[in-house]
Amino acid sequence: MEDKHVSTLPPKQKVLHLLRTKGQQSSKSLADSLNIKKKNIDSILSRLYKAGEVKRISVGLYEINNR
Repeated sequence: MEDKHVSTLPPKQKVLHLLRTKGQQSSKSLADSLNIKKKNIDSILSRLYKAGEVKRISVGLYEINNR
């Protein structure tokens, strides 16, 4: 991740930042970019999806929910 302030964010905020700046991302791509285990990314994405913050485009593919 390029911004130094982003590296200090909690994992959930890092995921949201990447989805906002890069657009649609797979859970694997997010895990690789953030150097976080995929199972943890899947858990974060599941919670974000249930909260309505992200949309599931297809299995393992997510984007920000522009309500």
